[in-house]
Amino acid sequence: LTLLFWTMPRPASEKSEEEYIKAAAEYLSSLSDGYGIKAPVCLVPLPLDKPDRWYAQLPPQEYSALHASLTKRLRAAGVTNAVFGYSCRAMPTLNEFLSRYPRSGVSVVNLHALAPEATDTAHYAKTLASAIDILAEVASLKQVAAGVTAGIANSLTDTFFSDTLL
Repeated sequence: LTLLFWTMPRPASEKSEEEYIKAAAEYLSSLSDGYGIKAPVCLVPLPLDKPDRWYAQLPPQEYSALHASLTKRLRAAGVTNAVFGYSCRAMPTLNEFLSRYPRSGVSVVNLHALAPEATDTAHYAKTLASAIDILAEVASLKQVAAGVTAGIANSLTDTFFSDTLL
């Protein structure tokens, strides 16, 4: 399973949005092995990993509607090898996670918890464990799978995640 985050550029028009969707659908459909078997993909359109992305500035209801519309239109464009995900920034509250949750089309919720190199690892471990509890609650409420994208650049021991999460 390949995990892809699609940070769609701000469309200049409805036509350019349709062109982005068509290009994404063609790319996803092209992912296959030498026998023509399509590669399974978890596509996270419009990930909320950085607050300065144009779609992160949308009101929650508009973001949710846009995400749901994109997944529906990608399916209509013939994408059959993807499940769709919703990804929220690191360390959200339950209300933050749910406020932008797409209306439909989500099979996977993801916590995007990448931290810069200078992060205090003890604090990161504590907040990561708490955020994963929230993620698990969301996954249970919505009856979807959960995933975590986590890490700290160049400052972890080999057992950091197993020590923190197990």
